[in-house]
Amino acid sequence: MSSSDTDCTDSGEAKSTEPTTDCDDTLATRYPGNTEITGDGVDQDCDLKEICFIDVDNDGYYLSSGTVTSSDTDCSDSGEGSTADVTGDCNDGSASINPGATEITGDEVDQNCNNTETCFLDDDNDGYRPNSTSTKSSTDTDCQDTDEATASDPTGDCNDSSSTINPGATETIGDGTDQTCDGLETCYKDSDNDGYRPDSSSTVASSDSDCSDSGEALSSRPTGDCNDSSSSVNPGLPEICDAANTDEDCNGSADDADSGVASTGKTTYYLDADSDTYGVTGSTVSTCDPSGSYSATDGGDCDDAASSVNPGITSDTCWNGVDEDCDVAVDEGRVGANCYIAPYGELLISELFIYGDAGTDPQAEWFEVYNPHTTRTVYMESMTIVRSHTADPDSSFTINEVIAVSPQDTVVFCNVDTYLGALCDFEYGALAGTGFLLTQNSNTTLTIETMAADVASRTLDTVNYNGSLGGGSAGAWPGVTRGYSYELDPDFLTATNNDDGANWCETTGSAYYTSGAKSDYGTPNAANTCP
Repeated sequence: MSSSDTDCTDSGEAKSTEPTTDCDDTLATRYPGNTEITGDGVDQDCDLKEICFIDVDNDGYYLSSGTVTSSDTDCSDSGEGSTADVTGDCNDGSASINPGATEITGDEVDQNCNNTETCFLDDDNDGYRPNSTSTKSSTDTDCQDTDEATASDPTGDCNDSSSTINPGATETIGDGTDQTCDGLETCYKDSDNDGYRPDSSSTVASSDSDCSDSGEALSSRPTGDCNDSSSSVNPGLPEICDAANTDEDCNGSADDADSGVASTGKTTYYLDADSDTYGVTGSTVSTCDPSGSYSATDGGDCDDAASSVNPGITSDTCWNGVDEDCDVAVDEGRVGANCYIAPYGELLISELFIYGDAGTDPQAEWFEVYNPHTTRTVYMESMTIVRSHTADPDSSFTINEVIAVSPQDTVVFCNVDTYLGALCDFEYGALAGTGFLLTQNSNTTLTIETMAADVASRTLDTVNYNGSLGGGSAGAWPGVTRGYSYELDPDFLTATNNDDGANWCETTGSAYYTSGAKSDYGTPNAANTCP
């Protein structure tokens, strides 16, 4: 070019000594020997090449250090990065790893090159994560720290606060906890829902985890139910009496074999030696079941050696002296068939000793009863003797032992047997509370009555003795001397004849008792002596 001077140093001028390889004489920043600017896509040193950043994986992010010389000047070839790209690629061998990449949770790869990782959550560190959404930021990239889990760790932990609960755990039977996270529980069996399970091995699969549904039991429930199909049988119940001999308390013994059986429910069994279903009232046991001779549930048997004698008999047999129906009365027959039939006369009063002379009044009194039958023995057990008169209240006593009056024989009833000794058959003065005395007043009546048991009572004999001591007579009765008895004439020994005072006399019998200078006369248990 033409210069306006001769130095060739003005702007746009060059001397012949300057090199001739300038690749862009329009830009002062491009000439051979200039310093190359990395990755700007401009050939500053005119060598037709460019120094580019390294981007081996061609993801638009280049490494923070290191360059590569390009065979051209654009830094857009494979493995090259320009200033238009972003620095900070932490793994230039993978296009999916760079500062702009999306972090993949729990793969233990730092996709966005921030030196951290987003991990799945495993709070209890049992190798199971609750789901695919619960995450946490890790301070490193391995997801191996406390509470961290990788994507390869299985999901389904239903309780991420307990390391014993996860899908791979072993189910604990009957604790009410779903260890395996399947929504179910293995429960112990309690089929009858009585709070007791049969053993530690019988189980049932539950549709939930609480073990509180029908047929289910927790491990805290006691074992030992010996019949899991009945809620009335378990170790917590009392042993009770039952017809099936059930072992309600499951101790291996039932009813009477169990010493702890409840007293309620026991039956009182009476001794029934004669097997007539009635037992002895005073001999009982309280048991669940009958045992041996203790088999009767009803008492009152008055003769447990004879099956024909018990309270279930409908009536007594006449004239055998046996109380078959155990109602105390004997020989009373049955309703509509009384043994004693009017005009009666089975017994009669045949002698009266009212006021002793040698004896001490009133202990010396006695009376005699005669059986006029020729074949029939009359048993006076349970009969009542009544004395009544106009001056004092009535008095009576009931014969409480067997007094058998043989045919055409007599028995004597006395106040005290120390007075008559063997001549006395029944001592009425020994009966408590009777206050019975014959006395000697006008219109005094002595009566023999049968007991009103199965049939109506009967009056067998009545004598209205109306005499007075010291001689003379009152009514038709003869007077009587103190120390002498009234005797019925032997020719008039009937219940009708003894109602007539004219058939009675003062005894002519000999003395049967003497004390000092005094004697008492009569014929107790001997033939009468009326002349």
